[in-house]
Amino acid sequence: MGKSSLIVILGMGMIVSYFILKLNANSKENLSTTVNMFEQTQARLIANAGVEIYLEKLYDDPTLINTTSSTQSLLQGSYFVKLEGTLPNVRVTSTSNFMGIQHISVADAYLEPITFPNLPSGLYISSTSITSTKLTGDMEISGENHNPDGTLTGDSTEAVYGVSVDSDSDKAAILAGITKPENVVGLIKATGAIGYPSVEVTNLGIDWSKIYQYIANSADQTFIGDISSGANLGTLGNPLITLVNADASGSGTITINKT
Repeated sequence: MGKSSLIVILGMGMIVSYFILKLNANSKENLSTTVNMFEQTQARLIANAGVEIYLEKLYDDPTLINTTSSTQSLLQGSYFVKLEGTLPNVRVTSTSNFMGIQHISVADAYLEPITFPNLPSGLYISSTSITSTKLTGDMEISGENHNPDGTLTGDSTEAVYGVSVDSDSDKAAILAGITKPENVVGLIKATGAIGYPSVEVTNLGIDWSKIYQYIANSADQTFIGDISSGANLGTLGNPLITLVNADASGSGTITINKT
């Protein structure tokens, strides 16, 4: 009876040991799978980031097309980007390496230039902006053609309206809110000459939100709430698109200090 008990006990011990070894092997396999998935994910994130970074760079420098970047370090890994194509079509191929894992991300992009419409006036005010609009103070609006230095050029044939609106009721509201009509100069529809107050109805049919989004997406710099003192807003030779995200409730102010 004692021998039988000893054999059973030894047999159970071998079975328990087998299960312990099997659990350890499974644990190591699961850990290896988890680590491998992390490395694969990290490599993919690095490659995707490379695509996004160089799409942004293309906004500023289209000559990057048909070039290959040097190897860049990112998130404890590295990547390099190859750009191929002919404007406006560009293929961006980003190859990353993280802990020996390589990932390639490819994006086909269309580099579309912003085509700003020819405006019919010095200032366009949409119907949604008309509520309680008043043109006060010494603000001057001109539809006449000017040189970059501010001097007038051309004649009435090159002039546009000072202000354009969407409807006759909007025109009446603006005219009623102008305290200094002589400051709103431009084409007069009835005479075809330059005069004041130059406020006319135009039917633009333009999707302004789409144009705004194009410009916002390609902004060279963005300010939140206010433009910092001494900020570079560009020059005639090197223009910059500046996006200002500010409160439009009327309680805030935006101060521009030109240097």
